[in-house]
Amino acid sequence: LYLLWQTWLNQGLSIEIEFPTGEGMVASETQVRYKGIPVGVVKKLNPNEENDNVVALVQFQPEFRRLGLPEDTQFWLVQAQVSITGVSGLNTLLTGNYLAIVPGKAENSSSYFKALDRAPPLAENTPGLHLKLSADNLNSVNAGTLIYFRDIAIGSVQAYALADDRSHVVMDL
Repeated sequence: LYLLWQTWLNQGLSIEIEFPTGEGMVASETQVRYKGIPVGVVKKLNPNEENDNVVALVQFQPEFRRLGLPEDTQFWLVQAQVSITGVSGLNTLLTGNYLAIVPGKAENSSSYFKALDRAPPLAENTPGLHLKLSADNLNSVNAGTLIYFRDIAIGSVQAYALADDRSHVVMDL
């Protein structure tokens, strides 16, 4: 009984994360990283019950078992992306794609999560100037598009959405 208990404690926390596809992930290779530090690995990739998405079974290091994961924890796949506005995630060309995690603050924990399609916008309490910009349309602006002042990159578009009245677009800078 003691050996079973020790095995369970040393196994680490297991969760499931649902993604639209399994593209960019490899079972037993794709890491989960928190602030750049590996904290887990994708163990399996399977279709969900409806066969319309992919569920990644993730095994965390034993230290995460005592913490649990709040139900508002966020996950997303980090991979190299090339666009007309620039290149991001270049380090993944050397280390491979990985899942990033931002632990939530909810009281209740969960073992099933839906992945975000991109990194979440910076938190409002992150140091720096945070602005909202309204425009008639997006044109070629995307999340990650750099903002320049006198030819110096000073920030980027974090997120965008259609305004509540659907008359314009609101961008978080």
